[in-house]
Amino acid sequence: MKLSDINPHIRYAATHYHHVQKDFDSICYDCRLFFIKEGHGHIVANGLEYTFKNNTALYFPSGTKYHFYPDKSCDRFITTVINFDLVNTFCQRTKSLGTDSADNFVPEKLISYPMPQEFTSIISKQVPSIAPFLDKCSEEFLLQNPMYRETSSALLKFCLIEIIKSIEKNHNSDRLLPILNYIHENYSDATLSNESIAKLFSYHPYYLSQMIKEHTGLSLHQYLISYRIKMSKKKLITTNEPINTIAWKSGFSSTAYFIKMFKSKVGVTPNTYRKERMYSLF
Repeated sequence: MKLSDINPHIRYAATHYHHVQKDFDSICYDCRLFFIKEGHGHIVANGLEYTFKNNTALYFPSGTKYHFYPDKSCDRFITTVINFDLVNTFCQRTKSLGTDSADNFVPEKLISYPMPQEFTSIISKQVPSIAPFLDKCSEEFLLQNPMYRETSSALLKFCLIEIIKSIEKNHNSDRLLPILNYIHENYSDATLSNESIAKLFSYHPYYLSQMIKEHTGLSLHQYLISYRIKMSKKKLITTNEPINTIAWKSGFSSTAYFIKMFKSKVGVTPNTYRKERMYSLF
C-alpha cells in the first residue's frame, strides 16, 4: 500500500481537557493519533519511552501498548484524540474499537489490512502546523455536519501526510550535513560541480540539488556560488591578497567570472567592497 492510497476512516475524534491516568497499560485496537495541544511528560509505548510537549503528534498503529505519564508539574493537559483506520474498507464499523489492558486484550479483535511503511511503527514528532486542521477535524466529527465523515477524513489525511513530510525534511537535513560540510571544505576547488558532488555521494545531480534547495532555499549550484562569495568576502577584508588570487582561492575559474558573480550577488565589485569594508569585521 502506498502513502497516497490512505483514506482514513475515523471512529472517534475529540479534544480532551484532562487525562485520566490509568494504573495499567492500554492496548489500542485501531490506529491512534494523540496531538498534545498543551502539556508535557513522557509516554511508554511498546517498551520505548517518548517525551512529549506542546504540539507533539503521537501516532500509534493498532496493537500498540502505551501508558501516558504527564509531568506532575503539568497544570493543563489538552489532547486531541483520533481513533481510525488508515483505509475505508471497514467503514461499517463506526464505533471506536477502544482499548483494553494487557490482561484483557484480544488479538483477534484487531483489524488487519496492508499499511504504508511510514505508518507501521510509532511516530513522535512536534508538528505545530497541523493543530488548526485537527481542531477542525474533531469539530466536524462532533457536530456531524453534512458529509462530516468525508471532511474529517480528508483533514486527517492531510495531517498525517504533514507529519511524514516533517519527518522526511529532518531526515534530509541529516543526510545533507556531510554534503554541505564537503562543500565548505572543498569550495576552493574550481572543478567542483553538481555532477562531481552528486557522484561522490551517490545521488542524481537534479535530486541532490532539489534536496539542498528544500533545506537552504538555494539550488546546489547557487549554494556553491553563494558559499564561494561568502568566503571571498572574508578574504577581501582580512588579507591583502590581489583579486585574482582571491578569485582562484575561492574556487572561481577566472578573475573575470569572479568579478561578474561578485557584483551580481553583492551589488559592487570586489575592489569596491574591499575599500568600503577593509577595516570592518566580516
